[in-house]
Amino acid sequence: MVDYKAAVRYLRHNKKRLPAGDTEKIISNGTSAGGALSALLGATGNAKDYEPYLKEIGAADERDDIFASSDYCPITNLDHADMAYEWMFNGVNSYYMAMWQLQDLANQGMNVPGGQTGKPALPPKALDANAANNPTASQQEVQMTQEEIAVSKVLKDAFPAYVNSLQLKDEQGNLLTLDKKQ
Repeated sequence: MVDYKAAVRYLRHNKKRLPAGDTEKIISNGTSAGGALSALLGATGNAKDYEPYLKEIGAADERDDIFASSDYCPITNLDHADMAYEWMFNGVNSYYMAMWQLQDLANQGMNVPGGQTGKPALPPKALDANAANNPTASQQEVQMTQEEIAVSKVLKDAFPAYVNSLQLKDEQGNLLTLDKKQ
């Protein structure tokens, strides 16, 4: 957050030297963890709590409020994000990796999903120029291990207790609960 605020201050401080556009219309944008940071940047403009840290790093003496914050799927509760994810996606036991990612892992001698180590993950044909436009040539389905599936279930099973501990209520004051049997 301090770095983001310092960047806003830098733009304002150097507005006449940089082609920074209108520094009164700075908009942050982010998705997932970036969405959370964008939301925090938008919500904490000129907050005094950050001043000692901004001074410590030598940030410009400028305002750090922004015009708007555009946040997509912000993760705002990192302590429980894995449980929420597994609550939603438990049972989806495969995912896709780009072939170049698998090749890169294999070339580094690292374990490649599916058990390969240090072996080429790509058949030569998949390296042709058209592979990027062909999902079957540019991606490989990877199956989760039994250990990953077991951890997913543990996280999924823990999520209802967490949500119910929040004591959330609807507009009429009725307690909302999450059933373990999604």
